[in-house]
Amino acid sequence: MLNEYNEPICTRQTLSKIEQGVIIKNDSIYEELLKKVNLKFNTDYCIEEFLPTSIFSDLLNACDYYNLEKLISISESYIKQLNPFKEYIFFHEYYECFKWIYTYYSSFELPTLQSTEYIISLKNIINSNLYEVMMDLVFKKRTISGIYDFSYFDFKNSSSMINRGNHMMILYNQSKLSEMLDYCQDLEKEY
Repeated sequence: MLNEYNEPICTRQTLSKIEQGVIIKNDSIYEELLKKVNLKFNTDYCIEEFLPTSIFSDLLNACDYYNLEKLISISESYIKQLNPFKEYIFFHEYYECFKWIYTYYSSFELPTLQSTEYIISLKNIINSNLYEVMMDLVFKKRTISGIYDFSYFDFKNSSSMINRGNHMMILYNQSKLSEMLDYCQDLEKEY
């Protein structure tokens, strides 16, 4: 990758390390890479100041109980709150997730297939409850699109009822009815 002066941002080895999650002790490399995707690094604000952790459990609960009003209200509120910061890394990812949630629950438009790949990659970046909500949207889009590879998420051991329901759909579609019945009985014991 080249910077604006057509000079390499970093070596291929360094880029490979970054892609594998290895921390590089050169902030300018990160800043140049973020520029390539039209994002910035923000040292003035902390994402946690804007997003209390309780909001994510409320969001997941609203998803589990299909509370459209609450899903729309929460996502709309945080879209507005994060909008001024959407060009910053981390803020951008949360902003996009709230936009996808709002769009689906207000107009039933799912993310694109390309977006589902991006959403799957957010596992270690966004809050785990938000990730659960996003996995339900990914499941819906990929299933509707005829993609039946579910290895991207452990629906069986999910903490949300909606994704556990998705696991039952997977078992049903794979004609694993006995396993589905056992799973339902396990859920009955748990709840």
